[in-house]
Amino acid sequence: MCFFRSEEHLHTWIESRPDKKGVTVSWSQLIGLSRLLYTHRLDIDDGRPTREELAAACESLELTGEFWQI
Repeated sequence: MCFFRSEEHLHTWIESRPDKKGVTVSWSQLIGLSRLLYTHRLDIDDGRPTREELAAACESLELTGEFWQI
């Protein structure tokens, strides 16, 4: 995982590494996904989200494309 300080930094990094592939995630998307996965993590009866719940969360956060297919 790489963190970039600006869009320019991201584009410079991509241009210097044409062989690398991946996706970008905004802070709000990352926080939304984290809330789904970790809000109740310490609860005794906590379970992982179902495949359908995770797919719905990704869709609602606009995490689309081949990388996000569950």
